[in-house]
Amino acid sequence: MKVMQSNGYYVIGFRLRQSFKGRVGRRLSVKLQPGMYIYIGSALGPVKFKTRVCRHLSKSKKPWWHIDYITLSPFYEPLIVTVCPITVKGLESWLALSAHASRCFKPIQRLGGSDDPHRVSHLYSVHGCRIDEAIVGLISTLPCPVFIYNAVSIFVCICSDKHK
Repeated sequence: MKVMQSNGYYVIGFRLRQSFKGRVGRRLSVKLQPGMYIYIGSALGPVKFKTRVCRHLSKSKKPWWHIDYITLSPFYEPLIVTVCPITVKGLESWLALSAHASRCFKPIQRLGGSDDPHRVSHLYSVHGCRIDEAIVGLISTLPCPVFIYNAVSIFVCICSDKHK
């Protein structure tokens, strides 16, 4: 579990069991259909994977990012987390652009990545592909080892461990 104390990039795959309709920030509302989604993010600087990923899996937080509003939905079900421990700047955009070009992912416009210099979404719905295979294929485009976690085991074994 030492990798969770590292920095780098991650992709979280999740399911919305029912539609999500609501606010995702101060000025933006969205309607998402039930289905599979991915969120692309980074844990760089002082923030490590453990802190960032556990935030996305937690239900007890004050919403800050677009994804926080969705993860607080009772219909949000995290399925898979992949992490890539590499700190080269700009790879989050690379992942988002790769997802944008993939036949497996459809961008959810204006959600996630509002600070992305290429202005591409970091939230995608998954269509016509298995979510686990699509995520592994996406993150394996980065030049680093890929670590794959079942989201439930991360939440139970890592996020709830307050002493490490």
